[in-house]
Amino acid sequence: FISLFFSLHPAHVEAVSWISGRTDLLSAFFIFSAGLLFHLYLEKEKKAYYLFSLVCFSLALLSKENSVLFPLAAVFLINAQMKGEGIRGKNYLLILPLVAIDIGYLILHRAFTGMQNMLENFSFTDILLIIKTAGVYTKIIFTPFFPAPYYSMQQFELYSGQYYAYFIIGMLLMVL
Repeated sequence: FISLFFSLHPAHVEAVSWISGRTDLLSAFFIFSAGLLFHLYLEKEKKAYYLFSLVCFSLALLSKENSVLFPLAAVFLINAQMKGEGIRGKNYLLILPLVAIDIGYLILHRAFTGMQNMLENFSFTDILLIIKTAGVYTKIIFTPFFPAPYYSMQQFELYSGQYYAYFIIGMLLMVL
């Protein structure tokens, strides 16, 4: 249902209308592949599935940085797979290589990009900007009356309350 909704909905057109949007498509492909392979490993316990899951996760990281959250998704996959069977610690050890890949990626990324410590320059305005951006996209999902290939965040006022309300609505819907 969600795939059908977003195939018809114009909320995130930059993934296909911009050449720079290819990172979203590549990242999604590799993350979904890693998740599927991880799930298959949990079901069938064939090491090849797990190794290819690690490879797909690494390729997703090289595609786009938001893939660093995959170890968290893997924890949810493990919990869903166990279905109340009790905690089996060996399954949670599967997360350690994923976290090691994450840490290695972040170290290499910082070394090669010269990225400074993000927390040094992080401010309250940045938090408001993150919330506003999530609110803008939530509004676009529910009211796609003027689709555009690009939504500049400068066109939306930072202190407009409607985007914060949409952010809260979006968070409530995700929780539900």
